[in-house]
Amino acid sequence: MAKLKERGVESLSPIQAMTFDTILDGFDLMGQASAGQDKTLAFVLPILESLINGSAEQSKKTGYRAPTVIVLLPTRDLAIQDQIEKGNIDLSNLKFRVLGEADEMSKKGLVEHVEFILGKEYDVAKVQTLLFSTTMPHWVEEVSI
Repeated sequence: MAKLKERGVESLSPIQAMTFDTILDGFDLMGQASAGQDKTLAFVLPILESLINGSAEQSKKTGYRAPTVIVLLPTRDLAIQDQIEKGNIDLSNLKFRVLGEADEMSKKGLVEHVEFILGKEYDVAKVQTLLFSTTMPHWVEEVSI
């Protein structure tokens, strides 16, 4: 909290306060809030808390850690898809998958790319899915099932 206060965050926004414990408790979540509510911080804070205080045991022999979090945003998902297709990203240790700005993904015609990336996990039952958007397009509900 001290670090957040240093950065000017005095209190949590409604979306942050409503989702924090739910995410920490390991539940999947669909969060909708208007612009300016800082939905990004709503998932970043509990994910960081979970990763910092959770199990950090990874391969010490190779020095390689497979990613445990993937965040899809309208500006980055194509680069990630290019890496997944090449086999450069191992998602077998994924703990969190976050879809941010789902409404923008739809507007930019990226739905097919998001579905491709979200379909690459090895065991979806072990991955916590968090969806945040200003509006909730119908395709987001279908992807989240």
